[in-house]
Amino acid sequence: MSFALVSALSGALALAAVLALAWARGKRGALETIAAARAEAGLEVKSAALEAAALKRAAETEAREESLDRRARADGDLSVAREELARRE
Repeated sequence: MSFALVSALSGALALAAVLALAWARGKRGALETIAAARAEAGLEVKSAALEAAALKRAAETEAREESLDRRARADGDLSVAREELARRE
């Protein structure tokens, strides 16, 4: 073999090795990016679920407070009606 052929083959092999390493690093980087994106998406889903639960609890608490206020007003109205009925008798 001539020196030029050996040199060309060696250069081609070196280039192939460099390209293979670059591809492997690129693939690993892409896989790491995908894993990070999945983790971030999981955190976003968890955050949204927690926020929804907090909003639900707040709405339930507000409804409970309104119900208690209505009950107190109804109890007051009932007391007034009983007193009026007792005066009539």
